[in-house]
Amino acid sequence: MTVVFSAAALLVFRGGDAFAAFDNHTREAIGMLLIRIRGQANAINQTFRGLWLLPFGWLVVRSRFLPRWLGSWLVLDGIAWLVVGMTWFLAPDYSDALFRYFQPVFLAEFAAMLWLLVMGANEQALVAAAIT
Repeated sequence: MTVVFSAAALLVFRGGDAFAAFDNHTREAIGMLLIRIRGQANAINQTFRGLWLLPFGWLVVRSRFLPRWLGSWLVLDGIAWLVVGMTWFLAPDYSDALFRYFQPVFLAEFAAMLWLLVMGANEQALVAAAIT
């Protein structure tokens, strides 16, 4: 969804017949407004990404289909995304630095994907769950 705002800003900056009624200063202001809206939408996406990772990480910890350390890392990743998303709204000057600081934590999603591709789920836990 956020790509729409970037594409709209690009159209405004390029000008053309549709924007002939606006002077350059007005076109640039509209384009910057669209870029700022894209940034706000991106912060909202980051917050929802964190909200999704919290139950996913908790389920990984509880289910034992994947290692518990991976589930804990996913929960920490969700908290980090929530912090970065909220920081963008509350203290936008610090959000970029905080994003760079949390980069190792953000690798949890990639680690979970690689674990599932290489190692797979714990089949003994699946059999034990089916028996009980």
